Amino acid sequence: MAANPVLEAFGNARTVKNNNSSRFGKFIRVFFNNSGHITGAQIEHYLLEKTRIVFQASEERNYHIFYYLLYGANEEERRTLGLSSNTKYNYLCNGRVDPHIFTDQYDRQQWQLLQQTMNEVGITHEEQQQIMSLMAVILHLGNIEFKTTTPPMESGTAGSAVINRDVLALCAKLLGIEEVQLQSTLTGRSFQSGNRQTQYRIPLTPAQGKETCAALAKSIYHLLFDWLIVRINTSLSPKQHIQSNACIGVLDIYGFEVFNENSLEQLLINYANERLQQLMSEHWFKFEQQEYEREGISWSHIDTNERCCIDILEHKTNGLLSLLDEEGRVPKGSDEVRSGSDQ
Repeated sequence: MAANPVLEAFGNARTVKNNNSSRFGKFIRVFFNNSGHITGAQIEHYLLEKTRIVFQASEERNYHIFYYLLYGANEEERRTLGLSSNTKYNYLCNGRVDPHIFTDQYDRQQWQLLQQTMNEVGITHEEQQQIMSLMAVILHLGNIEFKTTTPPMESGTAGSAVINRDVLALCAKLLGIEEVQLQSTLTGRSFQSGNRQTQYRIPLTPAQGKETCAALAKSIYHLLFDWLIVRINTSLSPKQHIQSNACIGVLDIYGFEVFNENSLEQLLINYANERLQQLMSEHWFKFEQQEYEREGISWSHIDTNERCCIDILEHKTNGLLSLLDEEGRVPKGSDEVRSGSDQ
């Protein structure tokens, strides 16, 4: 139970349909000994909604942790992290810190609860400070701005440079790396051709620089979330040798949601839900009805075949996922290329 506030802070967010919606799936195994007492638990997670870290739909919030930090941290902590609740952060509700839901008092209370529960699951004070530094880095990455630079004579390719160097310097400091190293990562891309040892560097445009910031922010958050699950599992693991293999599995899946504009992540979330629902329906209804037939019990047949929706997505040749995968292999693939090939 103590781990739940941590999971909710980093894995839940406000959507248009739920003020505390889980934006990841999890499967929890609760272990018991021969006496029937709980000896420990283990959490597995999947499909963390990474898109939400850098973009949210209208009237929705980012993950709770960002608001807890902005409203709950004391003045000294915010000053160290370069944060302010009055600043516009592009990764929070598209610039709005609090879109018509919750209050600074609520988020401050949740911040206190989060700190308490992180202590209970064994996350040290130093680790908590590092976590908050990474949260601040993500917010600052969204506010980095780029400008076009004059292309060098030898390459003739225009590149980009960071405008607000103070924000870049703060991100580098919080990450524990050199400012020039972070700037190089955000303004260029390096690659190696074949088996050659020589590395080539391609300058990025300002738009590509913003995309790199978003990719870095999502990667940081995802890796941090993985680490939190590992730390929580370490705390929940059985403290003594288990003499029984008995366990109860609890599956917590996403809510199925449909918006005016659905991202690829939302499509995959809904697809996973459909597959899980189909699996459970087969166990709950199909197998149960087979048992009724063996026992000669009269009942009204329930049709659980909903493969039509799943086949639209996963058919090996004409399924949407197969078509997307095929298009992803085509160099510079686009809707126009697909339309032309169909003709």
